[in-house]
Amino acid sequence: MEGSSWKPNIEIYQGAGFSPYFREAVKRSAASIICAHNHPSGIPTPSDEDIEVTRRIIEAGYIIGIDLIDHLIIGDHQFISLKEKGYF
Repeated sequence: MEGSSWKPNIEIYQGAGFSPYFREAVKRSAASIICAHNHPSGIPTPSDEDIEVTRRIIEAGYIIGIDLIDHLIIGDHQFISLKEKGYF
């Protein structure tokens, strides 16, 4: 089974690149968020893009005062916590 060709396109300082991650959190005055996404391949090993996006979400959250608790990658009956693996 092949993975998706989707690539995250996130710009911290241009447009509304991080709005999807923080919109509801801001509306609800949340102090933190958890992000999660799946890997269609079934293998939840984080890609370089996953790690970079996570670091940028942390940076954007810091700017607006919302912490990232964790970023989970879900695969075929398994998941990986980027925080648990020491990526942040």
